[in-house]
Amino acid sequence: FSVVAAARSSETFVAATLLVAIGMGVAADALGLSTTTGAFAAGVLLAGSQYRQQIEADIKPFEGILLGIFFMTAGANLDPALCVAEWPTLLSGILAFLGAKLGLLFGLGAFAFGLTRAEAIRVALLLAGGGEFAFVVFKLAEDLGLLPTRLGGLLTASVIISMSLTPLLGELAEFVGDQVERIDANQAADARADELFDVIDADGNGTIEREELRRYLLGGGGRASEGGEDGNASFAELVAQLDLNGDGVISRDELRRGYVDLVLGEQRSAALQDAAAGGAQREPHGAGGGE
Repeated sequence: FSVVAAARSSETFVAATLLVAIGMGVAADALGLSTTTGAFAAGVLLAGSQYRQQIEADIKPFEGILLGIFFMTAGANLDPALCVAEWPTLLSGILAFLGAKLGLLFGLGAFAFGLTRAEAIRVALLLAGGGEFAFVVFKLAEDLGLLPTRLGGLLTASVIISMSLTPLLGELAEFVGDQVERIDANQAADARADELFDVIDADGNGTIEREELRRYLLGGGGRASEGGEDGNASFAELVAQLDLNGDGVISRDELRRGYVDLVLGEQRSAALQDAAAGGAQREPHGAGGGE
């Protein structure tokens, strides 16, 4: 390829690349191996070349055509009669294959690469189908007499069918990933709500009273009084929204349900302003009583 590169001709680069691929395929066939094995070895050889990027750019127009031929050839190896005759074995094999690969990819994604559960499930489902490299391996095993022809046909059929399921697995990955993401978000929100409940529940009696909530909204700077009219509409709305059973106090479960409204919603800003206004209105009264 150094000689070809010196010519500075992309056509020559393409011709040399195709010559290597076809030549290694013919050589593999002469050695009793499949031409697919030779072409795969040529791909590995070219991928290790220092001119790899130039080769990729030059053969890009051929990529779609060659991939189409490859998959047409792989599809032609599917034996419908064998699939019908051995459908229980084929079905169980596909399910076992998908399940094993799904579990392996999910474990690697979640524990080895630090992905979230939703991300790991999406990746595992998307990649659970078979890969084209399996055709090369099965064909090589058949040529070497390591794999019976009938078993090789079943394995090839299982890979082809699993690859055809990739679009469905992609849709399933999105759906399951979204569901798991929602479950994880709810669990995280519940955990944060429990932490928040322990902070607001100053007296530790297991419930949050109105004045405890007011102190939290004021950041500890508000002064609550036992008497007095609560003229804060938004604060009263927030309390009513959190107090689902209307018993005048907020339980842990009620705070979990209204956590987003209290911490992340717009209601908190309005309630904070109203609580501060109510505290300011009562402040002169409390100070006057002290005098």
